[in-house]
This record gives sequence, C-alpha cells and structure tokens, in this order.
Amino acid sequence: MQLTESAGAGTWSSSLVSVATIGTTGIVKGIAANLSTTITYTFCTGCKTTKVVSVNPLAVIAGATSVCQGLITTLTDATVGGTWSSSNTGILNFASTNGNVTGVSAGTTTISYVLPTGCTSAMTMTVNPLSPIAGPDGVCYQKTIALTDLVPGGVWSSASATIASVVPTSGIITGASGTNNSTTITYTTSTGCKATKVVSVYALPTSPPAIGGPATVSISGTPITLTNTVTGGTWSIGNTSRATVIPTSGVLTGVGIGTVIITYTVANAAGCTNQVTKLITVGPATPPHTITAKTVSINVDGSLSLNESIKGGIWSCDDCDGVVSLNTETGTITGIATGRATITYTVNDEFGSSMSITKVNVNALPESVITLTKEGNVYLIPNPNKGEFTVKGNLAATIDEDLTIEIVDILGRSIYKGNAKSTEGKINEQVVLSNTLANGMYLLNLHSNTEHYVFHFVVER
Repeated sequence: MQLTESAGAGTWSSSLVSVATIGTTGIVKGIAANLSTTITYTFCTGCKTTKVVSVNPLAVIAGATSVCQGLITTLTDATVGGTWSSSNTGILNFASTNGNVTGVSAGTTTISYVLPTGCTSAMTMTVNPLSPIAGPDGVCYQKTIALTDLVPGGVWSSASATIASVVPTSGIITGASGTNNSTTITYTTSTGCKATKVVSVYALPTSPPAIGGPATVSISGTPITLTNTVTGGTWSIGNTSRATVIPTSGVLTGVGIGTVIITYTVANAAGCTNQVTKLITVGPATPPHTITAKTVSINVDGSLSLNESIKGGIWSCDDCDGVVSLNTETGTITGIATGRATITYTVNDEFGSSMSITKVNVNALPESVITLTKEGNVYLIPNPNKGEFTVKGNLAATIDEDLTIEIVDILGRSIYKGNAKSTEGKINEQVVLSNTLANGMYLLNLHSNTEHYVFHFVVER
C-alpha cells in the first residue's frame, strides 16, 4: 500500500522488515500475516512521525489457469471469507460463491478474490474454445456420414472402432457393425478440450434378389416391365438419355441406343438402403416379326404340326368347326372333314405385333388307302407309336416273297423305304424311324408282287 507524508522531505523505515518492508517512495509490502510493524518517517531535521501497520493474511488463488468453453472448474483460496469475481462474465462466470467457475466464451479474463479486509488475490484465466459436435446422430452399416466442429485443428476418435470408425483428421464416420449398436465419438482440440456425441449404427435391410424381366428394350416406344419379389422398393436409372423408368412400377422405356444400369432400392425404418442392379441393352427400333403366310393340305384323320420359329404366340381359328381341330398350345391340326379353314398365329412382344395366316385344305382319303387284297391278315403294332413298330401277320400268298415298305407323310412325301421278306406268307418286320420325325399321322405302304397293304399310323413321342 502507499503511505505519504506531506510535511517535508524525509526517509522511510520499518521497525520489523520481517513483517513488512517500505520503499523510498512509501510503498509498503506485507511480508508476514497477522503481525504488525512500525513505519517511521524521519525528517531531515531529525524529527520523526510513525504509523503502526498490520499485515492481513492473503493466499494465492489455487486451481487451473484455463477451462474449456461450456465446462466448469473450481478455484480455491486458503484464506476463507472472501468474494470471487470475474472482470468479464461474458467470458468466465461464477456459478456460486464456492469458486465454481464456468467457461462462457473463448477469451481471457481476470479472476479476483477479495477478503473483508480489502486484500485481493487475482489471476488471469483463459477460456479455451469448444463447440458441440454437429452432424447426424446415426449412420447405416457400411455407409458414411460427416461430423463437424467449429473449433479447427482437433482430432476425432471413436470409443469402439468395431461399431463405428472415424477418420481422425476429417470426422468421416463409417458404420462398421452389421447390427444395431452405438458408440461415443470424441473431438479433442489442441488445448485438450473434448466434445462428445453418441452415434448409432443401423443394420441394412436384406439385399433384394435379382431383378426379373427382359435384359433388352428397343427405342420403338414399347416398354418392358422389370420385377422384384421384394415389394415396396424404388426403381431408378443412371442415364435417362438412354432409358427412363417409372420409380414405383419398374416400367422401362428405351430412349437412346446403348446400355444402361437399372437399380432397385429397398429401405428399412432407419432409412438404410440396399439395392440390386441390372444391365439393360437399349437397341434400335426393330420392326415387327415377319411371319410368312402359307397354305397346307391334310387328309381327313390326318395331323400336322404348324411350327413357327417365333415362339410365344397364340394359335386361333374362327372357321375350324367341323373341318379341323386345333390344339391352341402346340399348333397341331387334325382333319375332321373335307373343306377349308384358316389358322391364325399372333405374336405380341417388345418388337410389336405380328400375325401369320395359314390356309388349310382338308382332303378326302385317297383311294389308294385301302387294302388291295381281301385276303390275308397283317397288322402294324403298336399304333400310335414313338417311331418304332412291327409289321407282322399272314399274307394272302403262303410263299416266300420279297417285300417293299415305304412310309409317306400326309403330304405324300416319302420319308422311309426298306425291304422285308415273308416266309411261307408270314411277315414279322421291325421298323425304326428317325428320332427327328415330327409327331403326326403317316401312311405305310407294304408291296409284294401280288399284294399291296396300306396302314394309317400315328407317331406320338
């Protein structure tokens, strides 16, 4: 403290310098608490004036010299009964009278501890910056999120990297656990201040199965429909200049020639997604199939398969009643009575609609389809068969003869010729036809020098 004497020039002194000292300008410094000393001012004339000075106790403030923003630390002083204060409560604020101090904002302030005697201890205290971690509260398995903090230069860490890992320098979080779980993410600043955030990791929904439907589409404007057995997902496409897709239905329309990847995405309640993709080829506009019209002839009781190279069509007939029977699944026709009928084959696919018309003439059985001899007893067994059968029985002539076997289709085309022998008029000849022979009705002609037999038989494989 400062002492003064206005009477004239003199010299200052202390009777007990172990209790308090005084400088040449009258500044007294307390040395020992709870003791007194006499301060003397001696004039140049030798006259003296005195003052008793007591030294009051005062201890240094103890505690941290810094605190993190938003956190609390406790300061103490060995001398009780004093009052705490901050020179800037906007930076540091006392929440109570017991020395608990809260960092409000980054900066520096002076902390004072004032005793009832007026003695004051002071210290400078720094509030280090610290802000809450910002960003999502959850991340999906094998997906990433970004967390941020306004205070630069800190380091990120995870309490459990097997649940969620973090890039120390960037705050990029990756979900590492395939089951629902959570861990604590910590951001540590260069001053040691730490902010934390609990991040949950969510499991992904089950991956949807492969996408069903065609792998090609033309730019003719005729769309295709893609499907998936897992419902409720969303369809999307990477390049809309080549194809477009309706998100809710999977109906895809070709726009430009090339390839495009179609994606089907499903999501769970946590918003996590899983997806499956398919490569689609977008081709040029293809004209409808060309199916050539034709005319065929069959006999009554004869059968014929109307094969078409373009599969997936529909067989129909409007004027077949009483003339031809039509198998609408296989396209096989059978003659019922002499006359004419029109068979229609219609194809509808992504290339458009096309139609084929077949005119059918049903003829009466030729006169040659009879047994030229009234004698004898010859059979073809089994009938129907799978292209393997036996001709056996007794001819009219009970002699040894050379025989000829010829098989023709219902259009009269020869498909088989072979030789046989009869012994004393008996025949037992096995016939094996090509395994590529189409199903249907055929005629077998059996010739000798004196006899001619004709059989109808049906191949059904």
